[in-house]
Amino acid sequence: MGSAMGFLLFADFMDEWLGWLVAGLLPDVRGHFHLDYAKAGWVLMAHHTGGYIGSALSGVAADLYNRRRLLLLGTALYAFGLTLAGAATSYGVLLAACVCIGLASGPVAHTARLILIDRARKAEERLEKTLGCYNALGSVGDLLGPLSLAMSLSAGLGWRCAFCAGALFMAAYGLGLGVMHRGSRSPTLARDKETRGWSHIVETAKDGRLLRLALALALLDGLDEPFAGFVILHLRDVAGVSGASANAVITVLVGSPLVGFALAARTPWSRHRMIRASLLILGAAVAGFLLASGIAAKALCLAFVGTSTAVFYTSALAASFSLRPNATGTVTSVLSMVGALSLLLPPFVGSVADACDLSHAMLVYVALPFAMLMLVTGIGRSEEST
Repeated sequence: MGSAMGFLLFADFMDEWLGWLVAGLLPDVRGHFHLDYAKAGWVLMAHHTGGYIGSALSGVAADLYNRRRLLLLGTALYAFGLTLAGAATSYGVLLAACVCIGLASGPVAHTARLILIDRARKAEERLEKTLGCYNALGSVGDLLGPLSLAMSLSAGLGWRCAFCAGALFMAAYGLGLGVMHRGSRSPTLARDKETRGWSHIVETAKDGRLLRLALALALLDGLDEPFAGFVILHLRDVAGVSGASANAVITVLVGSPLVGFALAARTPWSRHRMIRASLLILGAAVAGFLLASGIAAKALCLAFVGTSTAVFYTSALAASFSLRPNATGTVTSVLSMVGALSLLLPPFVGSVADACDLSHAMLVYVALPFAMLMLVTGIGRSEEST
C-alpha cells in the first residue's frame, strides 16, 4: 500500500481520537455554562444525532459525487466544528458545534474507508485485511482520546484550548490528505443518466440480505459503550467489586478488540466461518462473564468478548460491502440508518433491570449473539471470496 493510501488508514483514528473531546470535556463545559444534567445530555445527543445523519448522507453522496472532495469537505467541517466549540459563547452555539462535529464524522471516517475498499479490490486484496487495519487504528484512537485529554487537562490546558488544538490537528490532517491525494480520482457510480444512479441506490437500500446484516450490526452496537456501562454496574452491584477494580477490568474489554482486528486481517478462514465462530464465542463469553466467580475469570471472558466483537464486525462489514460492490457508499448509509436502532437497547435493558434485577437484564446481552447468528446465517458463505 502506497503512502497516500496509508495516510487514509488514519481517518478513523482521527475521528475516534478527536471525537472523544465532546464527551471528555463535557464536565468542564457543563461547569462553564452552568448546565443541568438534561442540557448536558442534549450536548451528547447533538453529537450522536449529527453522526448518524452525517453517516447516512455521506454514504449516498459517496456513490454520486467525488469521494476525495467529500473527504476533504468532511475534514474542513470537522475542524470548523471543533473551532466553534472552543469559541462557543452560548449553549446554542455549543449545540451547533457538536452537530457539525457529528455531521463531519461520516464524510471523514466512512469516505476514507470506501476509498480504501476500492483500492483493495483493485489490488485483489481481502477486504478483511484492509478493514482490520483500518478498524485497529480506530481502536487506538479510542484509547488515545481519554489518555491524551487527561494529560492535557493535567498540564493546565483548558477546555477551549483542547477543542482548538483538536481543530488544528484535524485541519493538518485534511491538508495532508489534500497534498497526498492531489490529482487522484475516486470512483463513483456510473452515471450516464442521473436517475440510473438513484435507481441503483434504491435497489441497494431494499436488499434483504443487506438489511439482515445491518440489523445484526445494529445489535452488535448494543455490545459497545452501553454494554461496558452495564458491565461496570454488574461488577460493582452484583459481584461486589470496587470502582477502581471495575474500571481496570473494563480496560480489558476496551483493549481486546485490537487483537480481534488483527485476527480478522490475518486469519485465512472463510468469511462464513469467521462470522459463525465469532458469534458463538461471543455468546459463550458473555454468558461466561455472568457465571464466572472470580474477577480474573470475568476479565478473561471480557477479553474474548472484545476480540470476538472485532472479528464479527470486520467480517460482517466485508460481507456487507461485497453484496453491493458498485454502491458501497449506499451500503454505509443503510448500515448507519439501521444502526440507530441500537439506541433503543440500553433503555430496554435498564427497564428489565428495574422490573427484575440486573443479573436477569444482562441475559439480554447473552441472547444478542445468537439472534445475530440467525440473521446472518448463509450470507457470509455466498460472498466469502470477495
